[in-house]
Amino acid sequence: MTARVDQTARLGPAGIGPGTIVVSPYHITTREPASMVAFQLADRVTTLLLAPIADRVGVAVDPETFRRAFSRSGVYRRYLDSWAWARPLFDEGLVVSVLDGADPVEDVLGVCARIASDASLDALTRFMRPGVFKDDRVYLQAASADVLKAGPDPGVSIPIAAGLDAFAAARGLLVARSAPASVAQKAETRLGRRVFRVTIPVVLQGSADRVLLARVLLDEARRDLLAAIAGAFENGTDPRTAAARYAARFEAERGEICSPPAPHEEDEVRVVTGEVSVEGVVLPVDAVLISSVSAAGGRVASPGRDAGGGVHTLIVRIVGG
Repeated sequence: MTARVDQTARLGPAGIGPGTIVVSPYHITTREPASMVAFQLADRVTTLLLAPIADRVGVAVDPETFRRAFSRSGVYRRYLDSWAWARPLFDEGLVVSVLDGADPVEDVLGVCARIASDASLDALTRFMRPGVFKDDRVYLQAASADVLKAGPDPGVSIPIAAGLDAFAAARGLLVARSAPASVAQKAETRLGRRVFRVTIPVVLQGSADRVLLARVLLDEARRDLLAAIAGAFENGTDPRTAAARYAARFEAERGEICSPPAPHEEDEVRVVTGEVSVEGVVLPVDAVLISSVSAAGGRVASPGRDAGGGVHTLIVRIVGG
């Protein structure tokens, strides 16, 4: 692999637009295909950064705030360690937690308030943990543990997933999701309207530097594919031609993308590539809440598949996986 890629000049201010993809913190922790695809295709990736909520709305978290939280909680330290591999992506400005002064944590808090007050969501109240997002120490302990365990606590995972969807829908952003696994996730997907499906090769396993290298090598094809995906959602155009060009360019650069790790690569994991299916689906903004209520045995009226503009979602599956 060549010297570390510096693509800062390719990234402008962390602005809002259809080239921004929202990714769950759960996916970053486990390097899910959804996050790896987002990192390789997006102009910018936005996520929920688990950090003390007090005094952070709309601003980057102060390093001293991290240090205090780090010193108080072992599970929070493990959470931060699980994201160490992605630090170069943050350093390059590819991944951000605040977008034009907006922090997804506000939408997560809004979902918590809505679940507590909306009678149609009563079926979820028994899973919720009142006050968990109001006390920084409790929040960081619970959320960090849940992210590390890939989301077994609906009192944490439902507000985060629904909050990220609300954040994205309000700003016209894309959301990357993994293929549905749970009953609620499968019900959620059935609420959607399929727009397109393409298959592309990607780096499924590799260091952050390797992801940045792939982005630079495939930059023109990446931009074309991202624009085609946006066009598919907005105008119904077909992105398959752009996906084929991206795949051809990937094959042309495969030797460099898959070259042995260089000494500077701190996270020297073996590079693994593979084919993924990227399905574009428009989901209701409340899809997470609707499907979760249904899975809990309750009923809530669906607002319609494209209500409120919907959430433009990329569902990522490994082909043959």
